[in-house]
Amino acid sequence: MEDFRKHYDNERALGHALIARACEKSTMIRQRLAVVAEELRQAAATAGNGSEGLLKLASQFEQNSKPGDHT
Repeated sequence: MEDFRKHYDNERALGHALIARACEKSTMIRQRLAVVAEELRQAAATAGNGSEGLLKLASQFEQNSKPGDHT
């Protein structure tokens, strides 16, 4: 029974570590999306006319940079 408990505790700890790492990666991705959205907005401001596509893309990146389900 003790072997089972050790195995269970080890598996549980590994699972928690995987979840924590996935959360860290998700946060890093969202932060990068926010940076790219800002860069796109700056490019649109520089481009002037005809930059609607850049602004639309920036809005999509910005929306995806927020926590939540974006499926």
